[in-house]
Amino acid sequence: MTQQASGDSFLKLSRDLFRQKRYAEAAEILQIMLEKDPRDEVVLEMLGMARFYNKEFQPAREIFERHTKQNSGHAQAWVNLGAVLNRLGEFRKAVEALRRALQKDRKCAEAYYNMGIAQRGQNMNTMAISAYKEALKLKPNLIEAHLNLGNIYVDMKNMGLALRCFQTAVQLDPDSKKARSSLEKAQLNQ
Repeated sequence: MTQQASGDSFLKLSRDLFRQKRYAEAAEILQIMLEKDPRDEVVLEMLGMARFYNKEFQPAREIFERHTKQNSGHAQAWVNLGAVLNRLGEFRKAVEALRRALQKDRKCAEAYYNMGIAQRGQNMNTMAISAYKEALKLKPNLIEAHLNLGNIYVDMKNMGLALRCFQTAVQLDPDSKKARSSLEKAQLNQ
């Protein structure tokens, strides 16, 4: 088996482990692959995501920072860094990373979505609303953006708009417990 074929089979195995939500095992394989080729951006991104999904936020941050240094033009690397910075509560730094992502790709719904999280984390609700709305223009079925936007409207005591957001989320995914619960709470508080 050639080194390329071996790498491809390990990458396939890692993807299979991702589908099974076995992130720690995927990370072990990806770490070994990265040691063999430290510049492999696919492996680097997957390793960061494995750490992120496994709630290992600081190691994920280090990997995504490495990825942005290695390829500063890769918008998704900046989005990933912004997302993990949000999880770490470093909202100002998240905004900086997400601005970099949007400089690279103005049509990245995930960047706007994460920008909304970062701006809300800084109590900049008006800007967060704009970010979520932009994310939804680009990706109307982004349920979490509808829910987060609805939550901002609840905080602002605008139950009419909150209800609309939650109703849309339920329409998009009737099985979502989170969406149904948010809608029910908003209806009770109306």
